[in-house]
Amino acid sequence: MDADGDGFGAGLATSSCNPIVGSVLVDGDCDDNNAAVNPSATEVCNGIDDDCNGLSDDGLTFLNYYVDADGDGFGAGLATSSCNPIVGSVLVDGDCDDNAPLVNQNAIEVCGNGIDDNCNSSIDEGCILYTYFADTDNDSYGDPLSFISNYVNTPPVGYVSDNTDCNDNNAAVNPGATEVCNLIDDDCDGLIDEGVLLTFYADLDGDLWGDASSSIQACSAPIGYVVDNNDCNDGNASIHPGATELCNLIDDDCDGIVDNNIVITLGTITGQSQACIPIINGSAVYTAPNTPGVTNYFWSVPNGMTIISGQGTTTLSVSWTAQAVHSGINGQLSLNASTTCGTVIPSVLTIDFNYAAPVTPASISGPAKICPGDVAIYSIANVARASSYNWTTPAGVSIVSGQGTNVLTVAVNNAFAGGSIGVNATNTCGTGPVRLKTVSYNVPNVPAAISGNKNGLCGATNVTFSTAGTPNATGYQWTVPTGVTIVSGQGTSMITVDVSGAFVSGLITVTGTNNCGSGSQRSLSIIGAPGQPGIINGLSNVCPGQSGVQYDVATVSGATNYTWTVPSGATIVSGQGTKTIIVNYGPNPANNQVVSVRASNACGQSGLRTLGGIAISFSNCGPRIGNASSTISQVVLFPNPARENVNIQFSSTINSDFQITLVDHAGRMITTEMGAATEGTNVKSLNIETLSSGIYSIVIRIGNDVQQSRLLVE
Repeated sequence: MDADGDGFGAGLATSSCNPIVGSVLVDGDCDDNNAAVNPSATEVCNGIDDDCNGLSDDGLTFLNYYVDADGDGFGAGLATSSCNPIVGSVLVDGDCDDNAPLVNQNAIEVCGNGIDDNCNSSIDEGCILYTYFADTDNDSYGDPLSFISNYVNTPPVGYVSDNTDCNDNNAAVNPGATEVCNLIDDDCDGLIDEGVLLTFYADLDGDLWGDASSSIQACSAPIGYVVDNNDCNDGNASIHPGATELCNLIDDDCDGIVDNNIVITLGTITGQSQACIPIINGSAVYTAPNTPGVTNYFWSVPNGMTIISGQGTTTLSVSWTAQAVHSGINGQLSLNASTTCGTVIPSVLTIDFNYAAPVTPASISGPAKICPGDVAIYSIANVARASSYNWTTPAGVSIVSGQGTNVLTVAVNNAFAGGSIGVNATNTCGTGPVRLKTVSYNVPNVPAAISGNKNGLCGATNVTFSTAGTPNATGYQWTVPTGVTIVSGQGTSMITVDVSGAFVSGLITVTGTNNCGSGSQRSLSIIGAPGQPGIINGLSNVCPGQSGVQYDVATVSGATNYTWTVPSGATIVSGQGTKTIIVNYGPNPANNQVVSVRASNACGQSGLRTLGGIAISFSNCGPRIGNASSTISQVVLFPNPARENVNIQFSSTINSDFQITLVDHAGRMITTEMGAATEGTNVKSLNIETLSSGIYSIVIRIGNDVQQSRLLVE
């Protein structure tokens, strides 16, 4: 019977030749009421023998499950084996507190909670316990006796990491404080007032100078003590350093020396010092107090006064004449003295006895031109009856010294614009007339002429220009044209310049300067091209055909080239472009010929220099024309007179070519013959049968040596 229709039957078999409805041929179903249970079924985890092999859940995987009461993924307690997951249980064991979800093997240890958060059997492992100390006085130093500990790396409010404060109730007391003298250990080093106690010395005589042998240490001076310890006698208040040394055989100033550096000042002189009196004879008495230490007194009186009595005492009687009053008694009445020790400072009384005011001062000496920044001296001769002098100055001129005297020193500032210096003399009778001196701006004069090469400056470097300047200039301002650069010397009387290779021309100027300003300009015109060449040196009287004639000029500054021209028929055989040329002249005579030359450089060319009036004539072919030494000698013509032929005999000192020219009486060349002369005697024959009767010249030339002889043709 297959009651569950799963293809497997159960119970007793029924034999039949025909299939039986509800029955199958296969036996073995162990639960014919459950189609999922039969020998062909797959065993599943359900506590049933699904495959009818007599075993429940056989062949399946069973796992251990642990109760996870806190749901943190970790279990605890006894394991339960199951082939299916168990609700509320997990496969991982080891939760050390299954009632705390934050406590398990994966948790992070929390410092300071007293719990084994990660279940490793240790509490607060890896945590640092920090100790912080109370800082009650808020001076950043803590009290070592008042502290807290926690695992937080930041001190709480009112606490610090330091524990070195020795008084946490006083912010001025801590290890970083400066020890002061107050009987407190301010810097917490265990010492009180170390290094700050002061030494004070007894001052028994109350002169504020102490006794070095009697001292105490304290923060402040007790009564009867002072800082100084240099008193050499603490029982006498008049003896101490700084006291006035007296002539008394005592070291009053404690410098170790008795009665040294004594200065005795004499008392004030009393008596009439000023009077505008009639021109009559008179007298007066002058007195001064006695001064301790003085052994004798010495009086001196101004011109016009005469000592009557009292010399050597402190009371002096003097007299004067009417003539003295007329001239004026002006000067110092003084009292000096001698002492057993020390130096005396005299007492002085200025005397001014006159009958009238002073006259006008003589002329004022001193500069009439001044500038801001100047210090000048003005003076006058002493004025009769003057006891003092009163000077006045214009705006911008201040008195440095000398007011009241006849010599005045003044300083000039930028407010000065001209004016007058004035002075008058005064005495007890009044003030005399004023003497004036006009003063004005000391503007520099035009500088002296500018010296320097003014031509041929094209491309030149380190060219200097200078001026002798002007005496009232303190500096010099130069200007240069475009293409010229000042290299050095601006402000002085000499500059160095560089000139460009394209400079044509322009003006260099210089102006003198001082504190008053700038004066007038001095200028110099300069050009890049060379200046005109100098005189041409060379022959002006030339023999026709003469060769090797030299012409030259002096070197032209800045010139890089010289261009020469010579007369027609003449040839420059060498030197064109230089300052010296060699010219060979042609055979034809000519008058008023010209040789010329022009210098040039990259910036231009100079004016033309000429040598005119050059005569090319056979009359210039006389003996020894040319070199000073003669190559040709012993010239003989034969026959002479001649008609058809003439023989020309001459001696030569060298082997060289020669030229013989026949010239008529008008200087015209008739014929020229060439030949080779040998050292010694030479003979040349000329045919003259075609010549008209008359006088002719035979000219022989060897090199620059020319000899001329006369020939008579019949």
